[in-house]
Amino acid sequence: LAGDFMKPVVEMVEKVLNETSVKVNVYSGQLDLICSTPGTISWVNRMNWSGKKQYASSSRAGIGVNGILEGYVRKYGNFAMYWVSFN
Repeated sequence: LAGDFMKPVVEMVEKVLNETSVKVNVYSGQLDLICSTPGTISWVNRMNWSGKKQYASSSRAGIGVNGILEGYVRKYGNFAMYWVSFN
């Protein structure tokens, strides 16, 4: 995978979202030092796809496990972004 490491994929993700029904899930951990959550949010917000406006206006929902908040998810159509917490 060394050849694919840290290469931008925004255009590929846009193409998948605009031209297919494939579900795209992006996961970002709050302690990920290589691909930070703010950086991931930034490229997600820069994507140009047909559901961009609806995704941006959708609410972020908490994800709980046994009554403990473990992260968040925001989704629209076939795209979802998960923020994962590490407690």
